[in-house]
Amino acid sequence: MKLRNKTLIFLIPLIVIPMTLIGAVAFFKLKNLTEHQLSTQAVTLVEQISGYVDNKVSTAEANLLLLADHQLVKQYAVAIDDTVRYELLLPHLLDVFNKLQKSVPHYYEIKFILPNGYEDAVWLEANLENKHESIRNEVFFDEMSNSTLPVYTRLIYDENTNKHAIFLAKKIIVNSPAVDAVNKPAKLRGYLAITLSLDHIREQVNRNSIGNFGFLAALNNVGQIMHIPDSSKQYSDDLISLFQSNIASDFSQPSFIKLQHKDETFRIYQGKLPANMILIGALAEKEITNNSIALGKIIISISLIAIFVAIFFAFITLRSIILRPIDLLTSAAISIGQGKHTPDIDIKREDEIGDLAKTFIEMSNNLNQMHREVNYTANHDGLTGLPNRSMFTAYLKKILTIAEQKQQKVALLFIDLDDFKSVNDTLGHKAGDILLQKIASRLSNTLRDQSSSAKVTYPKASDLVARLAGDEFVILLNDVEGPWEATAVSDRVINILKTPFDIEHNQTFVSCSIGISIYPDDATNDNDLIQFSDIAMYHAKEQGKNHYQFYAQKLNDDLQKRLKINSRLRHSLNEGNFNLVYQPKININTGKITGLEALMRWNDDELGIISPADFIPIAEESGLITPLTEWLIRTTCLQIKEWQSLNNNCPPVSINVSSIQFKRRDLPEMITTAINQHNLNFNQIEIELTETSLLHNTSEAGDILNSLSDMGIRISLDDFGTGYSSLHYLNTLPIDSLKIDKSFITNIVSDDQEHAIIDAILAIAIALDLEVVAEGVETREQLNFLLRRHCDTVQGFYLSKPKPANEIAELLDHNFLENMM
Repeated sequence: MKLRNKTLIFLIPLIVIPMTLIGAVAFFKLKNLTEHQLSTQAVTLVEQISGYVDNKVSTAEANLLLLADHQLVKQYAVAIDDTVRYELLLPHLLDVFNKLQKSVPHYYEIKFILPNGYEDAVWLEANLENKHESIRNEVFFDEMSNSTLPVYTRLIYDENTNKHAIFLAKKIIVNSPAVDAVNKPAKLRGYLAITLSLDHIREQVNRNSIGNFGFLAALNNVGQIMHIPDSSKQYSDDLISLFQSNIASDFSQPSFIKLQHKDETFRIYQGKLPANMILIGALAEKEITNNSIALGKIIISISLIAIFVAIFFAFITLRSIILRPIDLLTSAAISIGQGKHTPDIDIKREDEIGDLAKTFIEMSNNLNQMHREVNYTANHDGLTGLPNRSMFTAYLKKILTIAEQKQQKVALLFIDLDDFKSVNDTLGHKAGDILLQKIASRLSNTLRDQSSSAKVTYPKASDLVARLAGDEFVILLNDVEGPWEATAVSDRVINILKTPFDIEHNQTFVSCSIGISIYPDDATNDNDLIQFSDIAMYHAKEQGKNHYQFYAQKLNDDLQKRLKINSRLRHSLNEGNFNLVYQPKININTGKITGLEALMRWNDDELGIISPADFIPIAEESGLITPLTEWLIRTTCLQIKEWQSLNNNCPPVSINVSSIQFKRRDLPEMITTAINQHNLNFNQIEIELTETSLLHNTSEAGDILNSLSDMGIRISLDDFGTGYSSLHYLNTLPIDSLKIDKSFITNIVSDDQEHAIIDAILAIAIALDLEVVAEGVETREQLNFLLRRHCDTVQGFYLSKPKPANEIAELLDHNFLENMM
């Protein structure tokens, strides 16, 4: 008999007997533990739900106390005059009830009840109908009237919903300042009540179960079942009988009672709910029995597995003392033969086997280095060192898969050198290869460029430059926000190739044509994305080379539109196609115009009416914003002079200034020239600028603003709160007023967060002695809110739209108070 077989015969009885004993002990221990855990689950679940419901009721009591302390509730309670009570106070009281009900939907009924039980003010959920007007005949009315508790709480059956609910009531005991003497004791004016839905108990009962067969049920204090899962209704009669004869009086200690239903036995645990309700958890005995059977099967299985595993590992341990080193070296040789050049050889011995292991390791390291070199050659262009077509295609597929999962956009730039063949024909192929290497280097630096002019910062970890073939290159931009990022990189590529290349002492000029395709706008797979960018590249060549084209027609149309606007801007400026309209700023206390804002409009002969949102950014990029601003200042000053000749009450006019003007630093001189030319006072002009202007030009802006302020020109901070609001600006720069952005005004009536923002801005303004202008006021409700917040100056369509100068002249003495009433 071989040694291997003898070893097995020796190990089997040595392991089987102890493992069997351990399995038997484990079974009985785990059986008891399982039974304990199921009982604990029932107790825990009942107590958790009890705590949850108790929290709901406690919260409702707290909310009722807070509501009862509301000044409006007290005013309503003591109001004697029906007109005051029902026409003035009642709508506001119902609005308070409505807001509370919306914030806590399970308060489905909130009402104010007179001392005689008449429901005087009631707010119900939209889909409910109040079927009674008085609770005087309710069985609990006298009990509620005589209750001395802060909040009276009772379980009721509500006819409005045909469901059980919890009724909470708070006595309103106050003095009427108009009727009662000062020292007269406060008297009962009524009851403030909330009806709390018990749907949350039903949800908990239906949603939670104890094991596979147990259940939860909610009962009232006389044993009636209020909520029990449909699957467990067959136990209802037995449950009621058990409850009525075994109701617990002490809920502080967990205890179980037995419930027998036909052949089924349950362990019942009781938990106390508010309003004398009872929550029970039923644990099925067959759950414990089934678990014990299942546990026994598991223990037997585990014991058998453990026996076989123990025998196996004991045998392997003995076997490895002799054969393991040889097995490892054999496996290493097989792995190397299969192409795995880094096999795991964990042998550290000072003998012949150890020397052989060192030789295997050295051989695998050499093969691994050769494999890396071959892999690099297969995936990279041998001339430029950039990724080749094979690597690029594989990488593109991976990026598109990620982009699909994350719903991102990917841009592909297909670059082809213009007339590269002439370089090879003129200077030779060697010169052409050198040129390709230098172009590859510049393209790589394009991604590493972090120039702010591109408005994007590269590289991103997944951007890639590759050479496909010949003079064709591609740039992959991952996770782009829009096509403008592709145009920014394309512009940089075209610009960096404008610098001549020194090729063998010859200056060589090169340009390129670029085609751009966007995933998923143009294509949803790698082949189409490459093909469409190639098509766009040829379109760029057909359009004259040395520029880029998008594959998507819409993007090309947008690009052409921008180019058209850019070309028409200068023409329209020379032809006088721009005009100004003025929007009043109105003091809502006096109804008078306290200022005007000059707004530029453009009606081009070819393009028609163009929004400032479209042409201002293009004017800034093209440099035409400076003559536009100069025209705006001159035209505004001229108009002020004309208004002054008609009316002595001409208010100051504000002018929006671009951040570009802070870079030029000639804004004070431009304004001074215009004011002196028309013999105006400096306080007739106000400058409006955005926080973004301050952010990007802090030091320059500070010098310019101080210079303007010293002249007497007011400074207004526009769109306050939407950018990078900082108290530092307000504290160090000569800011005279803040304009609250329209985005905060739009939802001001319904959004509490907007309320907080408006209050904060007003508080800052008061603390720093700044004027506040609320722009974008379009409704009466918005105006009323600002009146209550003491925001004195507003601007918006509700009072006046932007108007031509001749219509403004008629409004300078107009009083807008009648519009506000």
